[in-house]
Amino acid sequence: MKIRISGKTKWLTICAWFFILTLFTSQGSYATCIKIEYWNFKDGRQNPIIVNDPNFLGYFIPKANERFTVGDTDYIFVADPNHPNGARFAAGKHNGIDIIGWVEKVDSYCRIHLFTQDTFKVRPTRTGTIRSVDNRNDGSVSISHTNLNYYDIYGHINPEDGLSVGNSVQSSTSLGVIHTDDPNAFVHLHYGETNENGKFIDPMTHMTRGTRCLVPEPSSLLLVGFGLAGLAWLRKKKLYKKL
Repeated sequence: MKIRISGKTKWLTICAWFFILTLFTSQGSYATCIKIEYWNFKDGRQNPIIVNDPNFLGYFIPKANERFTVGDTDYIFVADPNHPNGARFAAGKHNGIDIIGWVEKVDSYCRIHLFTQDTFKVRPTRTGTIRSVDNRNDGSVSISHTNLNYYDIYGHINPEDGLSVGNSVQSSTSLGVIHTDDPNAFVHLHYGETNENGKFIDPMTHMTRGTRCLVPEPSSLLLVGFGLAGLAWLRKKKLYKKL
């Protein structure tokens, strides 16, 4: 390509080169992209948190010290002795998973949303019988299958009124809404499972994983937009042409 520059068009030329530079640097960050994992239940289990969005891809369950962006805010899920694997299962330490948000499909990209207090309803992953109910805010419900040692637990919820031990629950039964009292924690559902011997297992062995790139940062898109506008103006004035 050839570029001829007049004094009056220096700033537009800068825009054009800004576009080229942005495009080049964005290849490093977005050609490989920032991959986000999303998860859905399988093996006869339904997703427990109801998200009424047609572009729902799956749940967000971050790894230890995983950095991620929601809107204009950057977060990190910090590992600690009780959560050495982040929001994920750690035998003898964290007997379940913490589902802190969900992933939305945005064209060929994705966007993370965090759960909010007392907004999202929780239902059983499977039919069963109520084993226990903690009716406090930030309470819990457990549901047994076959025997009392074989159960699922739903923690950090505000249980529905009327749930009682021994009641049967179906896939459509509302267990309550997500409610997390700890101001330093993400609002989340703690979900745990045991096997028939009462031993906690990793729920993610009964989930499917997908990956998708996060939506590019707005700042990068803005720079590309300015650069494209500059190139269009230069070409219109015949100060830029292809050979």
